[in-house]
Amino acid sequence: MMKNLLTVALFILTGSLYSQNIVTDRPDQTESPIAVKKGELQIESGLLFERNYLGNGVSEHRSVYPTNLFRIGLVKNLELRIVN
Repeated sequence: MMKNLLTVALFILTGSLYSQNIVTDRPDQTESPIAVKKGELQIESGLLFERNYLGNGVSEHRSVYPTNLFRIGLVKNLELRIVN
């Protein structure tokens, strides 16, 4: 019981000491209306699966993985975005 109470107390204390505000572009890769702050680096990774229906019951499947988006804050309200 004491161990559980200590674990919860440490979790609450460390959570209030430092927290991040992350704005992601996921689940897709469109542009977020909010840029990361100056000097910050945010990395978003994921998997991309596509299916195109060509007609007559035929479909085309494509898997691209991993997809990465690097967002680097240059100045206030301006970020560099690198996608691979």
